[in-house]
Amino acid sequence: MTAASNAIEVDSDSQNLTEQITARIIPDQGWRYPMMGTLDTLSGVDTETSTVLQQRILMAMFNTDWDNSQWVRGILKTHGWTRIVKAGKKSSRMMWLLIQHADNDPALQVMA
Repeated sequence: MTAASNAIEVDSDSQNLTEQITARIIPDQGWRYPMMGTLDTLSGVDTETSTVLQQRILMAMFNTDWDNSQWVRGILKTHGWTRIVKAGKKSSRMMWLLIQHADNDPALQVMA
């Protein structure tokens, strides 16, 4: 089974912290990918449409980051890093990625 098919099968309602984090990492990374130059290669898209598309992607990314930061904040307040570390190295790294992307919540970044 490929990583992509595994990602699709993630249960966001799971009580498993790794699955919960993975369900949040997918849109976190998904919204960032088009901003890494892939929009520049779209054929048949005029500059105005491209600009609007980029703005919509940025807004979706901002909203995803805010939602993730609030979720991470709740996990850290309730369980601290203990639960995250117990979930394993991969979960800790994914959680840290969500925190790195929480630029709209610098207090969370400092707390973490």
